[in-house]
Amino acid sequence: MSNFYIPASASFPQTSENRPLGDIIDDLADYVGGGDRPAAQDRARRALRSSVRMFNVMSWRFNRQQQTITLLNNTSDYALATAFRTFRAALLLDAAGLVVDRLDWIAYEDLARYDPSETTPGATSPDSYTARNTFLTGIVTILPKLGTINSQYPSVRLDYHSRIVIPTNDAAILTVPVEVEEAIVLEAVAFLVSKTSSFAEGQIARAVAREFRANVEREWRDWPDAAQGNQA
Repeated sequence: MSNFYIPASASFPQTSENRPLGDIIDDLADYVGGGDRPAAQDRARRALRSSVRMFNVMSWRFNRQQQTITLLNNTSDYALATAFRTFRAALLLDAAGLVVDRLDWIAYEDLARYDPSETTPGATSPDSYTARNTFLTGIVTILPKLGTINSQYPSVRLDYHSRIVIPTNDAAILTVPVEVEEAIVLEAVAFLVSKTSSFAEGQIARAVAREFRANVEREWRDWPDAAQGNQA
């Protein structure tokens, strides 16, 4: 069967209904009667940043990304994409770029405890991968230690999660599904109300935000490879 290239649709990613950052800030400020006052706008921006950071404590299916690593002779450490958060999977590719096998995740703690040797002869092809501290170094280690690689299997495709990015200007949008955007905004509302209104009003806003967030988590939450959690 022939392979056909299908161009990406202009309607993806599905963010056409998402609000520009400036509109979100105006909406947030209105929740606490701030309108366009600079102080209220500043509080709204801080609340939105806090909300996005809260959502980034977990991985999301809409933030699945890919990175292809070309294997080099006698090289086992490779740089990760700057947007990296957590690994989803690592797949061995053949010379045509097709998947031939899956690499196993090995927690660095287990590798250091049970199999720390780097003096064995280099392997021609990998079978697993690990990371010692992705937050600090942004490095993934392909295992076992590589020597002269098998040219039939020259690359590895990393499936990984990135983080939700906070827009940097008022015309930009949150690149998330529209229902997730709403959940993020409601969380920001809860931050604002808790700081500016009564305890009871804050509790109500928090309950609304938590219910909405639970709904989007059920639909969109994802899990790192082998339940490894955050590699930081």
